[in-house]
Amino acid sequence: MSTRRCWAEQEGGCEGPLTREHVVSECLLEGQAVRVRGLAWCQGEFRPAGIGGPSCKCLCDKHNNTLSPVDGEAKRLLEALTLLLESKGGGQSNNPRIDGHRFGRWLAKTACNQAAANERHIPTRLIRYAFAERDDSTIRIYGAYGRGSHASIGLNHVGSYWLHGADNPESVAINIPFFGFPFILSTFSLLPFWPDVASLLRLDPDAGIMLMDRIARLDFADPGGSKGAIHFEWDNSCREAGDWMRNPLDI
Repeated sequence: MSTRRCWAEQEGGCEGPLTREHVVSECLLEGQAVRVRGLAWCQGEFRPAGIGGPSCKCLCDKHNNTLSPVDGEAKRLLEALTLLLESKGGGQSNNPRIDGHRFGRWLAKTACNQAAANERHIPTRLIRYAFAERDDSTIRIYGAYGRGSHASIGLNHVGSYWLHGADNPESVAINIPFFGFPFILSTFSLLPFWPDVASLLRLDPDAGIMLMDRIARLDFADPGGSKGAIHFEWDNSCREAGDWMRNPLDI
């Protein structure tokens, strides 16, 4: 499916033709059998798609190339998850560090791609954040997990579930599970409404889902011992106040 305009045109400087932009970055799908649900041609069920299938012409050549580094950061996170999940334990000397802001920009870019592919409204603040040179405290980026339980991570799913404001299309919260781990991108603070909105974002309301704003670290362990950790580097001034958001999350 294609759109007629670059969704980043408000940033100015569009150059080149509209390019075919993957709804989920192509570098994350390499070597995988891709099935898609939720686009116009597959609303109710998963359907097979080639690696070039889940895409649309929605970014000009310049803006597409500008966002290449954020694709690279998402790939680095996937590679780190794969390494730690497949390791045998006993400790990892290499604990990778992810540029949190750049990964947050990838979340925003992915949300914009999905909205464009479905010809829906694309929130202006998400467009700006996708191209932002600095982190933005008005954009919330949460990790969500069950209270008192370990997170379950897989390597076979990236999707999104949107919560729209009733009267303001710019007000959105989006659950984007990154290969099983739910990251929530939001244009407003979810803390005053949590956990009431958890089920609206397709999170299990019975799991005691907690929020962790701009998560600092993912710890990986199994009965054989520690596997290692993935560290996220953010602008700390963009975190919401509270000790809860500084706690590590065990995987």
